Order: sequence, then C-alpha cells, then structure tokens
Amino acid sequence: MNKRMFLPKGFTLVELMVALLVFMVAVLGLAPLLVTNMHTGAKTDLRNQARVRAAEWMDQLQAMSYAALPGQAGTDNDPPFALTTVVEVDPVGFADQTRLTVTVGWNYRGEPYSYQLQTFRTE
Repeated sequence: MNKRMFLPKGFTLVELMVALLVFMVAVLGLAPLLVTNMHTGAKTDLRNQARVRAAEWMDQLQAMSYAALPGQAGTDNDPPFALTTVVEVDPVGFADQTRLTVTVGWNYRGEPYSYQLQTFRTE
C-alpha cells in the first residue's frame, strides 16, 4: 500500500490563520494609499468645479457690453467658493483696454486654494 493515500489533504487551521494574518498586514499597509487617493480626488473635484465657475463667469463678462464691465467688480460668495472679479480700466502699459481677472478661491482641509483666469478687452 502507498503511504500517500492516508496522508491528510488540505490546510490546517494554523496555516489558514497565518495566511489570513499575512493578507491582513498587506491590506492594512495599503489603507493609507486609499485615504490619500480619496483626498486627492476630492481636491481635484473642487478644482474642476472652480475652473468651471471661473470660465462661466468669464464668458458672461466677455458677452457684456464694454460700458457695463466696471460695475461687475467685486466678490460673490457661493460656498465653498468665493468668486472675485477685478476690472482694471486702462491698466499701466495697456491703454484703451480693460483687464478682466476672475479668481475663484476655496479652502480644503484648512489649506487655501485658488483658480484664476485673466483676459483683456478693448472697446
């Protein structure tokens, strides 16, 4: 008779527990990467939202009559964003032009961030 026929087949409970422990250590080692990835994704999402808001407002400024532009300067709060518009008529070195600057600012985890668009218009 062959001795191999009577040997137990499969894994023992100790082997399964050791394998589970190794797997758990590997998974816990990857957990910080997951958290970092989630924060990066949230930060990127806020930046994309800010970019879209700045572009939409700049499009509206471009469509306005030239005479109405100076009245558009100021700040508008739309949490979590603060939109600031600066209208500079005849900036130094650019006679007969108006510089339009749109800045969208926000805070994420206590850090300030901003996105800015700038263009020139002539009458």
